[in-house]
Amino acid sequence: MSKKKKKVQSSRNRERAIAKRRQQQMQTAFWIAGGVLVVVAIILLIVSSGGSGCGVTHTARMNQPMDDFKLKDIDGNTVQLSDYRGKTVLVNFWATWCPPCKLEMPTLKDYYEKHKDDGFVILAIDAHESLSQVREYAYGMKLTFPVLLDEQACAINGFGISSFPTSIIVGPDGVIKKIHIGMFEPDMMEEEVTPLLP
Repeated sequence: MSKKKKKVQSSRNRERAIAKRRQQQMQTAFWIAGGVLVVVAIILLIVSSGGSGCGVTHTARMNQPMDDFKLKDIDGNTVQLSDYRGKTVLVNFWATWCPPCKLEMPTLKDYYEKHKDDGFVILAIDAHESLSQVREYAYGMKLTFPVLLDEQACAINGFGISSFPTSIIVGPDGVIKKIHIGMFEPDMMEEEVTPLLP
């Protein structure tokens, strides 16, 4: 083989090697991009299903067990609904930006103070607000029942809550006895909650 032919052959081999390297780099980039897309899709699926890890998978329905959610309170403690099995639990969905919620809160507070020794508890789940906002309000009101944070709307979306305030009354057996949309007046609480106390 002449020097000229050898030179041409060597040049072709180099071009093939470069082309092969580029193809391998493109395949690697393709697989990395595909992996990233899969991870993003999984994260979006978790978030859209209410997945901050609070455990809610079913919309709240009358006469059905309520999912055992898990949220942090304003002092950083983890609180679960199942912690209160055997008690009547009023799960109140509220926010500091909601005027009816703020009007209702003294009624809830008074009723809780009156019946907390009767196997009754309130779990007040705040909607989408920061710890500092909720803590300032709860401490200012001197609330003694657990005030929980739902900053990612895991429980709110999972239970299908669409207006505030909304209260779900859960019996000692963990089954939903009542879904009350709107403010509770004191006489309403005596009529609707007191008969459900253990």
